[in-house]
Amino acid sequence: RRYLGSQYKDPKNVEPAATGLDADHPGRKKALPIVTIYFLGHALAHTDAAVIRVSRECRDLVTGEALKEKEYFIESLTHDSYIVQIPHLHPERRSELEQMLQVFDQKNIHGDKHLLEIDENQVPEVYRPILRRLQRAIAEKEMAYAMDVEDEILADMQELERGIERERAEKERALAEKEHERSEKERERAEKERERSEKEHALAEKAYALAGQERERIEKERLLQLLKQAGIDSA
Repeated sequence: RRYLGSQYKDPKNVEPAATGLDADHPGRKKALPIVTIYFLGHALAHTDAAVIRVSRECRDLVTGEALKEKEYFIESLTHDSYIVQIPHLHPERRSELEQMLQVFDQKNIHGDKHLLEIDENQVPEVYRPILRRLQRAIAEKEMAYAMDVEDEILADMQELERGIERERAEKERALAEKEHERSEKERERAEKERERSEKEHALAEKAYALAGQERERIEKERLLQLLKQAGIDSA
């Protein structure tokens, strides 16, 4: 996204405006249209299509009709895309496009992981200049050095990522242990609270029973007094 944004704002990516579009401003420039092509070394989650085209469609949202003419404003701010999933390149080269894309197929790795073994006769003549340009690039010492440096940087980054992952896993394990300890303490506290509640309930029942006994004793004493006042022998 950052790279794409830099291409949109790069003042070099302009061309002289067409006379018909800017008759009043012949010296005015307009932005070049942008088409993005992404070569993915990994596979997407939901499709195994080797080459995907993402094309825009401009429509009148009220009528649903497609716009017949391109608008400069829209063309300047939106773009079509092509996505190549290198892991899904088909070995049978079903089309001329796939014949061209074999120069990126990692299944052709030969010896050094920087090198691919490609049969030039399998590459259409129109695309062979691409192959020859890549051959010249690999023959340059600076290119080989750059690839070695890139490998070292990638290895360092992978080791850093593994270290971060180990640290993250360790932190998650420590947090899980703390959470387990907290849960155990919470369970113990709840158990103590339950025991306390049961004891309070037992004490309340005992107090209630004692209160009942006391009420019964008072009632008996009051009855005896009444019988005594009435001259009736309680025996």
